[in-house]
Amino acid sequence: MSERRVGEYIVLQKLGTGAFCESYLGERAGVQTQVILKRVHPALVAMPKICVRLRAQAISPPRLEHPRIAALITILLDRDEVWLVRELATGVPVEDTLVSPKPAAAIVPAFCRLLEAFDHAHRHGMTHANIKGTNLWIEPGGEFRVLDFAMSRLFGYGPATRDLLSNAAYRSPEQAAGEEIDTRADIYSMGVMLGRLLGRPEPSFAAVLERACATRREDRFRTMAEFRSALMECLENPESTMNILDRIRVPLQSMLNRAAPVQSGNGVRGHAHPYAVEPAEPAPAPPPPALMRRPSLREMLANEVIDFEPSRLASFAPEPSPAPVKKVAEPPPAVNGDDYSELLDAGFAAFRSGDFLRAKQLWQRARAIDSSNRTVDYNLRVVERKLAAANGR
Repeated sequence: MSERRVGEYIVLQKLGTGAFCESYLGERAGVQTQVILKRVHPALVAMPKICVRLRAQAISPPRLEHPRIAALITILLDRDEVWLVRELATGVPVEDTLVSPKPAAAIVPAFCRLLEAFDHAHRHGMTHANIKGTNLWIEPGGEFRVLDFAMSRLFGYGPATRDLLSNAAYRSPEQAAGEEIDTRADIYSMGVMLGRLLGRPEPSFAAVLERACATRREDRFRTMAEFRSALMECLENPESTMNILDRIRVPLQSMLNRAAPVQSGNGVRGHAHPYAVEPAEPAPAPPPPALMRRPSLREMLANEVIDFEPSRLASFAPEPSPAPVKKVAEPPPAVNGDDYSELLDAGFAAFRSGDFLRAKQLWQRARAIDSSNRTVDYNLRVVERKLAAANGR
């Protein structure tokens, strides 16, 4: 049997099936770098809203650069299939380690470093909304790593995907109620996760977890950075949560601040230092997190057209150019006469299957029936660009 290839990746073996995708172990051809290949379920690809969003994100997939986040490398379109390519995570899922509680001194420092990754993602406008025991892994060195950070952005947080995205054990009250969510939903889920890891936490940690898991989102921590700072104050050795940059920056900043001149009355006390640093003014309170508003169908269709700079494509390998599309002179077969809705549906089906020429002909017939539909005009412009690209123009 010939090996299955998806773009430049080779499918090795099936690992399992989830709510959105089938997962496979894959390998990049030529360099033998193993990755995770996720094939999106055909039923989801057939949904127009999700199909448009996935194809638009394939041009410039959401990417987060952080050592504690397993990054989404790219999105591949293979005929009528959509594949997500993700970094391979090593270790075991947290779900397999919840049978016995862990001491706070052993688990909280690494957990604080994981919260740094969440804070990094939140500051880049991405909310996870899918935290569960199988999406957090403990690596061999004891560090945490989070998977599937882009799912809520790729599939949307609407009625069709809400129950698939959030696990009931970690679901925030606003998620359970079907309300719009923000980054504080992740704070609630991570508070529940830490509570399950610690079992019966010490009183100081219990107070922090009580605030993180407050029913009203206004009563929780505003950011993951606040959540992390509260946990660090409960540790006997807060330096254990520092990454390598903090270990260099904090002592250096303290030394320079001690050497800086101190204002006293009418004069200056102490000696000026060539590298003296003025004490930093307290930072203003961050604005409240923005709610995730579900985009309309019109906005999602507009996402198909993306203005991007060539420099943004430097990190992505170029895909092979598709074969030229041969134009057919004869008209397409009739679709039950000239029924307007059937012409639209048949055009969408032809577009999803890659038959752009037939989609164009069907939508042109639909526009002849109703020339006031802007969606049909938009779809024609998109498919004409696809045909021009396929023919090398």
